[in-house]
Amino acid sequence: MEKWMSVTLQIAGMCLVAHLFGYFLPTITFIYYSCYISFKVVLFLCAVIFGLLLSLKPEPYIIKTYRTEINQNIVSRTKERLSDLKYLPGKVKNTPLVSRNVDDVIEELISLLLRDYVSSWYSPLVKHPSLFCKHLKDPIRQMLFTFRDRCRKIDDVELFTNDFVVIMTEHLQHIRCAVINPAEKIQPYKVYKFLSDTDSELDHLRHLCEFLFATILPPEYSRNQQLRCLLREVFTVLVFYPVIDKLCDPDFINVRLVSYLKQLQLQAEKHRRTYEYAATYEDFIKMIQECNDVEDLQRMRYYIATEIMQSTTMSNLKRLKGIDANKEFVPQKTNKGDLLQARNLNRYLNQLHFARAQCEKRLKAIGGPDYVSSSKVASENLSKNIFMPGQKVLSMSVIMQSSFCRRYFSKFLQKDEVHSLLGFWEAVEDMKSSDKEHWHKLGNDIVQMYIHNPSSSVRLNKNTLKGIEEFIMANKGPEAFFQGQEEVYKSLESNYYAS
Repeated sequence: MEKWMSVTLQIAGMCLVAHLFGYFLPTITFIYYSCYISFKVVLFLCAVIFGLLLSLKPEPYIIKTYRTEINQNIVSRTKERLSDLKYLPGKVKNTPLVSRNVDDVIEELISLLLRDYVSSWYSPLVKHPSLFCKHLKDPIRQMLFTFRDRCRKIDDVELFTNDFVVIMTEHLQHIRCAVINPAEKIQPYKVYKFLSDTDSELDHLRHLCEFLFATILPPEYSRNQQLRCLLREVFTVLVFYPVIDKLCDPDFINVRLVSYLKQLQLQAEKHRRTYEYAATYEDFIKMIQECNDVEDLQRMRYYIATEIMQSTTMSNLKRLKGIDANKEFVPQKTNKGDLLQARNLNRYLNQLHFARAQCEKRLKAIGGPDYVSSSKVASENLSKNIFMPGQKVLSMSVIMQSSFCRRYFSKFLQKDEVHSLLGFWEAVEDMKSSDKEHWHKLGNDIVQMYIHNPSSSVRLNKNTLKGIEEFIMANKGPEAFFQGQEEVYKSLESNYYAS
């Protein structure tokens, strides 16, 4: 009986425990999940607070190879040089960096860089991204001016005759020594320590960028450590290292050289086909009207003008021989002179003049040189001065005012190889009749073609040359060109046309 009573009590106790467990189980589950979620939330909040604290005190990347000891002499000299390079705001806006032509190219390059690398990601973030890019141009130009002034302080003669020569000599010597010797022992090529691995090279480039930005950045930007660190990493990793890696790749250089030589060969072939532009005259005129390349149109105009001169000379020879210039016959030979003599030269000259007029019209339409205005001025001068009754020997002033007369005068000067004098005079005359906005470009062309060209016969006095150089640097007006034109005129009149 007692045994059954103990069994009954055990069963009743188990039932009571099961009942209590079932009653408190949801409460225990709720407490467990509440603690679990609370723990996760606390961890998340701690991470957020820790991140905010880190963002308030950023620690930039520290270059491993910085010297622990600072040379105060170098620091003081650098500060003195940097103080000389400070520009006042707005000082660089109206000052040419190199020349007007080069400045236009640099300005276009800056605009393209800002468009591709700044506006591409900045435009979706703000309402007026162009305003930000516009404000960036002034600091960039200020940096370019600082870099230009730093480069001007370099001794060019020492750099090219000593520094480059020594560096290239040592480099070639190391390459020559890094070959298999007769004992078949390979002597390793010696490289600088910072080129031993990629990390060392990146650290060295960071050194260079740090010095570069400390030198050329405007003062308000160079004092911002976060900005300098950002620019240093961007230029080191994304600009300098990829560029150096490309330039040091022999395959890249060889491919570029081969591509450049092929392009030169194609251009040479294209230039040799002077008389193969089109199958018919109508196709040639259509090609001129559809051409959009200024260089091709100028080349066509040059060939047409040359053909006009040769055809005019051949027409005069036919008249001297008593042959009608309009008469056509079968040529006996296939050289160019016989082919021209066999043609109807009057009709051919009319076609050439029309083609040249179309070429000049198309050049003016696409923004090339305005030959039309120059031709009108020359034709007006010709109509005023060439038909002078009772005169067989024209004066020098009449010769120079007529393009028709100057053409024969140039042929006369070619015998003594001094026709560049007349070319200089005509180039300055074209400069006078052109728009003022084109003067600087025409002045550069005149300097390169007639003054800096060793084969040119133009010799001007030192004051005139100094004035021309100041005009190229945008410091003076074009009066020096006009003075040089007068000097050339007097030289031609006294030495080659003493009428």
